[in-house]
Amino acid sequence: TLLLSSTLPELFLNSDYTFFFIFNMGFVVVPATLPDIRAIYDVWFAAFKGQLILDLIYPGTDINDEAFRKVHTEGTLEYWKGLSTEHTFQCIDTDTGKIAGMATWQVYWRERTAEERQKPWIGWLEGDQRSRAEGFLEQLWEKREKWIGPKKHVCELLLIL
Repeated sequence: TLLLSSTLPELFLNSDYTFFFIFNMGFVVVPATLPDIRAIYDVWFAAFKGQLILDLIYPGTDINDEAFRKVHTEGTLEYWKGLSTEHTFQCIDTDTGKIAGMATWQVYWRERTAEERQKPWIGWLEGDQRSRAEGFLEQLWEKREKWIGPKKHVCELLLIL
């Protein structure tokens, strides 16, 4: 059985709300921690291997290259330090102790500021590669802005198992 319990203050009517995920499997979902970044993204990269998204945001990159993974892990660490609305979870196989999946949730428990609603950017790319990647992500951002805008909202973005 999988059980996740978490308290998100002020998310629901300014009161503590505890939620649980229960599955009949040998997995547990817990918040991601900084030391787990590399292992979490091992799962992410494996799930998207050969998919368009990797070709867009990491064009021509060998995602198994140790130098790339080191830079990616360091960049993710810095990115996570600045987050106020995005929360990453990891799904752990309780039989092996290995990370089997991950999820990224955006929890807008209050209206977002203009700064928090900035268009996506891909700062590590340049020229046409950057334009193409940002053009793709901008389409997703525009849909989110259309439907959510600054409103309070909880959005599960990704779950990979």
